[in-house]
Amino acid sequence: MHVMTDTNKAWQIDNVKRGNAGPHHPQHPFLHLLSHIHCHLAWSKGLEGRRWLKCRDVDLHSSSRGAAEMRPDGLIFIGKEEDIKKSGRITAKIDGREIVVFYHEGKFHALDSRCYHEGGPLCRGEIEDINGQACIVCPWHKFKITLETGEGLYEGINPLEPSPTPQWQSKGVKQRIHKLTIDNGSVYVCPPDLSVSFDSDYFAEKYKNGGELAMGKQSHSEAAE
Repeated sequence: MHVMTDTNKAWQIDNVKRGNAGPHHPQHPFLHLLSHIHCHLAWSKGLEGRRWLKCRDVDLHSSSRGAAEMRPDGLIFIGKEEDIKKSGRITAKIDGREIVVFYHEGKFHALDSRCYHEGGPLCRGEIEDINGQACIVCPWHKFKITLETGEGLYEGINPLEPSPTPQWQSKGVKQRIHKLTIDNGSVYVCPPDLSVSFDSDYFAEKYKNGGELAMGKQSHSEAAE
């Protein structure tokens, strides 16, 4: 049995208001409003006090480019290896689904660009090391996700211990990870296996084809309400 510490109150509130039923279920109106206020404040704080992280965008299925660059084996071209290494991160759309590719400490990682919690733009988050695991921190609510496995992490304690100390625990795999292949200086992604579902699928579908533009519009309209 583990008890959440103050560092993860957002997750506790999230579970209470959703009844552990997932992000698409109805919320109490007051909690729903609080969630959006929290989201807007976190976004504003990120703009004012933190380094603005930009990604290079690639739309693999845009009407101007026609069909995506897909190999006979089904792999989809994302970009040149050296270009991604220089930028550190890149976003791409596969059939409208936005993913983000990170290059961190000699490794490439690809995952859904929308955070499983409330759809925050992970491509604008910062990478932190937690217990030897590289994690992307969502810029909206500071949820931490491992780049290697897509697990959501939280800090909790075991009340049965004589002197409990906070330790990082796993919520399980929450964010969809996309398999990458590097061939002859090019980076490719495998089409996602949608027969297996993850929490991030909800927001990946919700903002499909809209990307950051749609997310930005919604954030401003919700703040105005």
